[in-house]
Amino acid sequence: MSGFDQRPSTQHRPHQAAAGALRLIPIDDDALRTFVDLVGGPALQTPEWATVKPGWEAERLGWADDGGRLVAAALVLHRRLPLGPARLAPRRTLAYVPEGPVTLPAPHAPDPGAVLASLARHVRAEGAFTLRVGPRVRHRVWDAARVRAAIAAGAADLDAVPPARTDPEGARWTAALERLGWTAAPRDLGDGQPWLVAVLDVADRSASDLRTGTNQQWRRNLARAQAAGVEVRRATPADVAVFEDLYAETARRHGFVPRPRGYLTRLLGALGGRARLDVAVHEGAVLAGALTVRTGPRVCYLYGASTARDREVRAANALHWSIALRVAEQGGSLYDLRGVEPGLRPSDPASGLLRFKAGLGADAVEYVGEWELALRPGWSAAYRAVREQQRRRAAR
Repeated sequence: MSGFDQRPSTQHRPHQAAAGALRLIPIDDDALRTFVDLVGGPALQTPEWATVKPGWEAERLGWADDGGRLVAAALVLHRRLPLGPARLAPRRTLAYVPEGPVTLPAPHAPDPGAVLASLARHVRAEGAFTLRVGPRVRHRVWDAARVRAAIAAGAADLDAVPPARTDPEGARWTAALERLGWTAAPRDLGDGQPWLVAVLDVADRSASDLRTGTNQQWRRNLARAQAAGVEVRRATPADVAVFEDLYAETARRHGFVPRPRGYLTRLLGALGGRARLDVAVHEGAVLAGALTVRTGPRVCYLYGASTARDREVRAANALHWSIALRVAEQGGSLYDLRGVEPGLRPSDPASGLLRFKAGLGADAVEYVGEWELALRPGWSAAYRAVREQQRRRAAR
């Protein structure tokens, strides 16, 4: 992989913030955007993401080696929380790096301990009481065939199934986090970003190759959608409002708290050319939609919605099949279908999502997950207490 040079701005004095050769430096939007695209990093680490998070202040950081090459980057979001009088805590914030920091891949990846330690020192100096990160570093991978075989065999969950491979980078990051005193955040799809996702490799694969990777049920459902005349197309402005309605309906049906009305419309506008909304239409009615965003060779499915009406025409199958084909045809490498949970048995209410995505041919990928570091223990404890109260109220 070719290097990416980001020389420190003459307007800023770089922080000598890490052991060894790494320097923590401020970077601009263009540098962050280019680096995330270079490595196919997550959309939540692009500068555009900061514009859809009202109430958060953003800073952009990079880690440069001796030659000035950027080897890691992070969009850090700071949120001041009402944990006490402002005069006592003028700059006490929660610092959050959603799905980051982002680094060059192995063998060019920097030492995770140096990255984490320098980041913690920096945000603490900026007033943060807690730092939360979620590096998208693979730990374990179960290929689609292994997931489907485990389901057929009646396995309880993925932890009972040997992974197809284990990534050494995941072990390296986990060891560094534990060594530096970080605590693993709860593995809950409702709290933070998903730690287990479904990823479909589409690099250099034809439509025939992708179809071969699906299971029999998926192929039957695709045939039903085609026979019923389901059309998948890019959304019109009028479709966006319909998608918001479908999203609210989906939230009621599955029992999760939706984003407020207008959030998805604002997200589409903020992400600009990176984002796309596709809808599946049957007899003039929008039955399903998927909001995706592209970073480099990766296309990520961020939000989806569907109606319970006309389920027999299998609009969702047609929708995701169309997106996968488009990503492959446009030279992409990965279609990231986002979060799943590890349960495999039909009695597990969340298992249908994993079954659906594995049926398309997506592998189950476990990242190292989100971790927290208490930078000011007293304030961190107060924050945890407030968050627990909020969880209990939401569960009532």
